[in-house]
Order: sequence, then structure tokens, then C-alpha cells
Amino acid sequence: EILGTVDYYKLNLMSLHALDFVISTIPLSDELPIPVIQVNTILGGGDLTKIEQMLAEDDGIASTYTKKELVFLQESLSSREDVLRFLCGKVTQSGLADAELEASVFEREAVAPTCFGNLVAIPHPMTPKTDSTFWAVCTLQKPIVWENKRVQFVCLLCVEKDNTANLQEMYKFLGRVLDDRAIVRELLKCKTYGEFMSVFKKSGPAHRYAK
Repeated sequence: EILGTVDYYKLNLMSLHALDFVISTIPLSDELPIPVIQVNTILGGGDLTKIEQMLAEDDGIASTYTKKELVFLQESLSSREDVLRFLCGKVTQSGLADAELEASVFEREAVAPTCFGNLVAIPHPMTPKTDSTFWAVCTLQKPIVWENKRVQFVCLLCVEKDNTANLQEMYKFLGRVLDDRAIVRELLKCKTYGEFMSVFKKSGPAHRYAK
């Protein structure tokens, strides 16, 4: 589905969150949070192959729920409370949630801690607080104590209010990645968003989830 066309100088006015990728006939100087396919003005066979390969990928779970502006790598936070306030604050600052998010996340954490072993925690609000489904990610320079476990990879999961979509594939993907010790170790080493997203290629059947 083609959602529209836009001139280069108007690209920064577009919301990119609803897009899977951009096809451009010119080089884009600004790095976008979604993949860019550069093609010739008159499409040739190689151009069509690049587009077909992108379309042939799985449902793009990694890029669907990961937002570049909500991936924070090698942070020096030192406690569970610091991490939760940090991530909730970033989500709120981005306009994706209001101030109620933080209180709801802490409320859920008080019921039962969300650390799952393998250096991973997946906090989430007691009830959905956002208008879309996404996750905010934080890796830490050093593990912190989270209840009775060590945690170094935190994924704040935000699910859309009144969600009617089937999120089973998203949950399976997330669980598969975070349950894999080798992948978690690689994610913890990442220093750039590009490195972080490339690691997702090592998850899932045929490594088809990441872009």
C-alpha cells in the first residue's frame, strides 16, 4: 500500500511512524528511523528487486515496534527506579503518553517485578496508556539489581489502549529475542541504533524480522 508521495523538502513534515519504508530517487542526507530504498528515476530490474526483497520480508516486527528516538544504549543508570523514570520520561516527552504512564508502570512493578532472568526486564503499565503499541529500550553499562535478579537490558512495553490487533507475533518475537543469551549479549554491546537493529536479524526463523 502506497501511503503517498512527498517532495524532499517536505519530508520532515511527514509522520513516518505509519510507514514501513521509504523509496527515494535521491540520496537522503538525514538518517530516518525507517529503511530507505534508493532507486533510479526510471525503475530498472535491480530497483524492482530491492523493493521486492523488502516486501518479501516478514511483517517487520522489529521496525514496527521499535522507535529510533526510544532506543537508549549504554546508559549509566544505577537502579530500577532510575531506569523506569528515565524510560517513562522519554516516552512522555515524545508525546506518546501522558504523566500517568510512570505511576502505572510503578504500580505494576509493585504487584510483581518484571525481571525475567537473562539480564532482561520488561516493565509495562498496569493498564494501557498509549495510542499505539511500541517498546522503549534501554541497555546499561553495568547490570543493576532488579528485585532479586541482575538486569542490564530493559524493554518498556507499551500496548495501545483498546487494542484489537493480534499481538501474538509481537510477543513471540520479543520473547524469542530476550530469551536468547547470545542475542542479549550482542544487544548489550551495541553502541548505535544501526548496530542494535542489525542484531535483530539473528532472531526468528530465517532471520527475516529485522530491516
